[in-house]
Amino acid sequence: MDEDIPADLHDFENINEEAQEGVTIVEVLNEMKKVWEFERVSPLLLPHRLELVDVLVNELDKLEKGMAEAKKAGVAGKNEIVGARKYEVARVRYIINSYLRCRLQKIERNPADVMARHLEANEKGHADLLDAHEVTFTENIVRSNCNYFNQSFLGLLPPGLDKPVVSKDRSELKRCFVKVHKHVNVNIFKMDDPNSDNASISMMIR
Repeated sequence: MDEDIPADLHDFENINEEAQEGVTIVEVLNEMKKVWEFERVSPLLLPHRLELVDVLVNELDKLEKGMAEAKKAGVAGKNEIVGARKYEVARVRYIINSYLRCRLQKIERNPADVMARHLEANEKGHADLLDAHEVTFTENIVRSNCNYFNQSFLGLLPPGLDKPVVSKDRSELKRCFVKVHKHVNVNIFKMDDPNSDNASISMMIR
């Protein structure tokens, strides 16, 4: 799945209408691939881009419906073309499912901290960390955890100690590998090698 998704996908190019204003389906697909890659390598949950998922799912449903109708009518075309189209659909669905699964795993790892970060992003006017469905999912997990803790041991503690502690997710301290999508010219100043003899002499003179 590391190879670039080809821009000449017959199935998506045959759908000429634009998914959003000035955005084609192929552009949405390529953007979805970048979002998916960033989500996979990021240690923390990134702001959601589920609007891309909705667009692609709708187009995939149309495409599969058209293929099914063509098959019934006996005009499905050559077997290799049909197989290629099914393969393309499976690739896109894999990206979507992997993206959603990765986000759910991060939410389940520390739902209380994810919800706190989402509310903080809203207060600061930043992009939403969760969409409406993810908010409901996260709230249900937090509520279930609180009920379990209260019934198991928090209810036995004295007031002041019977509140669950929200631990902050420190996963951002882990290494994060990224892929360069754009090369930028950067001027790097020439520096002396600190291990060379000349550098030692210059430091002594200073």
